[in-house]
Parts: sequence; structure tokens; C-alpha cells
Amino acid sequence: MIFGTVALATWHEADVRGVFRNWQSLERFVEVPRLLRDRYGSNVVCLTRVYSGSIPYYSGLPTLRWDILAPEWLDAALEAIRERGFVPLILIEEDEEQRWFESRFADTSAIGRLDWAPSLEYSGFEQVRVYDPRDRERSRRGESVVTVKVRPAPIDRVIWRVPCCSFLAF
Repeated sequence: MIFGTVALATWHEADVRGVFRNWQSLERFVEVPRLLRDRYGSNVVCLTRVYSGSIPYYSGLPTLRWDILAPEWLDAALEAIRERGFVPLILIEEDEEQRWFESRFADTSAIGRLDWAPSLEYSGFEQVRVYDPRDRERSRRGESVVTVKVRPAPIDRVIWRVPCCSFLAF
């Protein structure tokens, strides 16, 4: 009886903390790269930190880790990407990462301020914003920059099923 009560309480606590829904959070590492490829095509380079592995793996797009780029090199890196015929995109996850990006680059680059609307915003368990540096100039000229907002498609999955208790399916 005590074991059952402890097991049920532990199960409930794990459910409240989202343990059984962790897959929903991790799906962004598949969905966001595919969304980038489908929306922007194959001639982009993504400046990212968190998605530096999943973007090439799931979309075939190249990445550049902005967190290891020296602050004074941001503009030169963007120009080098453009010179090679690619469009640079800056991919930022959540507000904390945006503050980190801005504190790293805002003093050495106007682009580092991220002071324009993102071109794409993915709102799942985490919010991901995609900034196109070309949109900054459009925004400065008074042109509107439309943010495409995307939410993950609802997925009905059974993650785990207790063989004797099918009503506990998630």
C-alpha cells in the first residue's frame, strides 16, 4: 500500500514536471531546421548557437556558431557569407539567448542590437526567432517587416502505455 502511494506520487510529480512530455520540447531540433529549409531555401547560412548541429543534420544548411565568433567579427562574417552568394540568418532561442547575443555584439555592430522584427517566430515549448539582417535596413527605411508566426502541429502520440492500465496512456 505504501509502495503504491509513493509510486503514484512520484508518477504524478514526474508528470507535473513534464518528464513525459520532454519529446515535445526536443522536436524543435527537427522542426526548426526543416522549417528554415522549406521557407528560405538552400542558399542560407544560419548564425546560431543551440541549433549548430541539428540545422545541418536535418536541413543540410550550413551554420556558423555566433557564440565563438569574436564580437568585432560579426559584420565581417555577415559580409563574407553574402560574398559567397548566401543569405545570413540569425537564429535566437528564447529571450535569455537574445540578451546574450545583444550584449556580445551590440557595441561593435548595429546588427548585434537585433532592433527589428524577426522574419520568423517559432513558438513551441521554446520560442525561436529568425532574424534576416536585410530586414534591419527595411525597418530603418520605415518599411514593415512581417513576422511569420509558426506553432508546432499538434501531435497525438502515445509515449508510454502501461500494459495492464491502458487508461494511463499519454
